[in-house]
Amino acid sequence: MEPMGYLSPGVAVYPGATDGDLLVVEQQEIPTDWVREWRRQNERSRFDRRTETRRVGTIPMIFVSKWMREGLNVFTAPMKDIVKKVYEEGLDDFLVKNGRSI
Repeated sequence: MEPMGYLSPGVAVYPGATDGDLLVVEQQEIPTDWVREWRRQNERSRFDRRTETRRVGTIPMIFVSKWMREGLNVFTAPMKDIVKKVYEEGLDDFLVKNGRSI
């Protein structure tokens, strides 16, 4: 089925199951190359003494926007709440598991 239109890139509108209803579908392509590179970086992740930081994860924007709509503000929520949500959604491949990150 072809979309009726787009609200923004990656957000399409389709006719709903009944007359007058609309179905909004949000999608994001996560290329295999990106996943492969993320896993490679994950294996090499280390604490950076210059900036005193450590990468803890990379969550695709499609999940961030979904969680924001559900009430979890990933920009202000405690890390433990975000990690819990990641595990609940089965997205733990996006977390760094090397070292003390999680």
